[in-house]
Amino acid sequence: MTTKFNFNTAGLFTTENTRMVAFYRDIMGFETDWNGEGPDVRMQLGNMWIILFPRKAFVMEPHNSLITRENLLAD
Repeated sequence: MTTKFNFNTAGLFTTENTRMVAFYRDIMGFETDWNGEGPDVRMQLGNMWIILFPRKAFVMEPHNSLITRENLLAD
């Protein structure tokens, strides 16, 4: 099979690891030992890696970006 693309590592945020794993494994040919339970997925194809991260782990809570004396003292 001729390689059509090449990269080192790509990290993707996902809400549906199962569907993403199926796509990259079944369609793109990546391999993984993910058991369907862990939050992070590492997939490899040759020297290329894809790492899937759960989006909910990176959602930031809204916060007050205004720095005031009260905000500093509250922390």
